[in-house]
Amino acid sequence: MLQEVFMKYIRLNPSFPNEQEEKYWLIRVTINESISLTRKAYRRKKASLDHCAIYNFQKEDHLIDLVRILPEKYKSVIILYYYDRLSVREISEILKISESAVMKRMERGRKTLRKLMEE
Repeated sequence: MLQEVFMKYIRLNPSFPNEQEEKYWLIRVTINESISLTRKAYRRKKASLDHCAIYNFQKEDHLIDLVRILPEKYKSVIILYYYDRLSVREISEILKISESAVMKRMERGRKTLRKLMEE
């Protein structure tokens, strides 16, 4: 986390009127980064639980067939995340979409898979 904070500091190269302002900025950015990491861990844990539920499906071959019939925008993020084990950030860079768009597509893709499994 500290690496991320210092990378932001270096990348943004902010100027401060005094050391006190610089200290407050570093503290605030550290707090924000901590909150961000907590949120990411929560999302990852939630996705991991969904992942387990999907893999508990009795016929893995059938699941693969269901993934193949998903709309392309859902299929690509599901495959990159679950099979290629890429992070949301990496997927967003590959597909040139925002991280929130990746998360939304995964959510919708999993929802579609659940519906298909129930049929």
